[in-house]
Amino acid sequence: MVNSIPGHILEKYPDYIDLLLNCTIACRIVYDPNPIELLKCTPFVSYSHSLNKICFSHQHNSPLIRHINPLNDIRYLIADIGQKRILAAFRGSICTSDFITDVRINSSSNAYLGKIHSGFFDRSEAVPLTFLVNKLNQGYRLILTGHSLGAAIASLITTKLILNTKSGSEHSDKILFIGFGCPLIGDQNFKKNIEKNHKNNFHFIKNEDDLVVISLDFLTNKVHSQSEIDSLANSGTFFSTLQKGMQLAKPILQTLVPRYEQFGIQFQLDKNGLKLVDKVEMDSFSKLDNLNTLLSQAYNHFIQNYFFNFECNYFSNLKCKNSSIFESITDLNLPENCAYTIRIVRSIDIYQIFISFSSIGNKENILCAKLVCADEIAYNFNDPLKDNLCFKFEVRILKIPILISPIELTIYGHFNSVKYLINFNPNIVEENVNLARNNFNKFETASKALSFGLKFLTKK
Repeated sequence: MVNSIPGHILEKYPDYIDLLLNCTIACRIVYDPNPIELLKCTPFVSYSHSLNKICFSHQHNSPLIRHINPLNDIRYLIADIGQKRILAAFRGSICTSDFITDVRINSSSNAYLGKIHSGFFDRSEAVPLTFLVNKLNQGYRLILTGHSLGAAIASLITTKLILNTKSGSEHSDKILFIGFGCPLIGDQNFKKNIEKNHKNNFHFIKNEDDLVVISLDFLTNKVHSQSEIDSLANSGTFFSTLQKGMQLAKPILQTLVPRYEQFGIQFQLDKNGLKLVDKVEMDSFSKLDNLNTLLSQAYNHFIQNYFFNFECNYFSNLKCKNSSIFESITDLNLPENCAYTIRIVRSIDIYQIFISFSSIGNKENILCAKLVCADEIAYNFNDPLKDNLCFKFEVRILKIPILISPIELTIYGHFNSVKYLINFNPNIVEENVNLARNNFNKFETASKALSFGLKFLTKK
């Protein structure tokens, strides 16, 4: 027998099943390099979803961009799903930096009056909120969703919107989080602060025997429980060995890892559908005594498995040939043809090139800028929150004795990139006399040291 959606949920959200369809599909396609192409494939093309007007962020492969700007590691999509509803879906773990984020389970500072998983907190802090806040002010509903790591990020962004922004605080009834396979995020104090007024804004859905959620619960909560660690100490399995190791490290773990708690509305999902529970029960590791069980429960964490369980129970009436016409949202794009000024300073060994923009829309989505002069490439990483964007580049004169116009500037954004061909008059190049003198003095000192060393060796 299929479990029905609780009446009070449907009363508050009459479109809840439609939201579940859009959320699960969005959480699946955001893993793909080209979400729109995946939407055109089976099974998604067979459902009447509303993901026809979307945009998605890009991850640039340059290691410089990835290591300097943490926003580059976060993949998410934005969809206008009609009826004044905006959906934001965040991708789960897929690369090394994601898994490093997952295992940073020590607590962050006491944000939101509680201790929070530091990896998830840092990721959520990197996401700009300007677009979402603007949509709230325009009367839109916001639905934030994600799977695994993506769910953790989405839940903390929801928290930040509600607690730390004026628009979110005033319109919290228009904000809803729906997360799939979300690991634990905050401690008891964080839970109390959220549930005091906003428990109904957070919906956590856990698949039956989701190994990832179980293991993260084990690694956080179980270290605070002597009896549960000892109870399996003699079972002779791999996990009993792990538990013995945790027992030895328990004093250290307890200082580093808070006892994280579930919060919000909790749903258990299985082949019979959703079941509203007070607390999602975490299955014992004693069941994981063979490889088949381990692989089976690992599969239960995949977003495809979540979609399958929903498909069997709730989506059969939502099947219909979906339109293959898609429209792009450009609200988060960097604009083209912004006004700029250029200044070039020449010293004895480098050109310093300053390119300033008085105004750039969506500057919070800037990752970095790249300058190409002939065959020389220079990167600049700038604080996009500054009122005036001034990108500074250094080009070595030994490689380019004469700077030739034009030079190419590329500004990399999270949702798009823009290029400028910058023409300049060679007469604007300034000579940095002081810098040249300093460099000459350094060269003169080095020459004297070398000369002295040669004389000393000659005497020897």
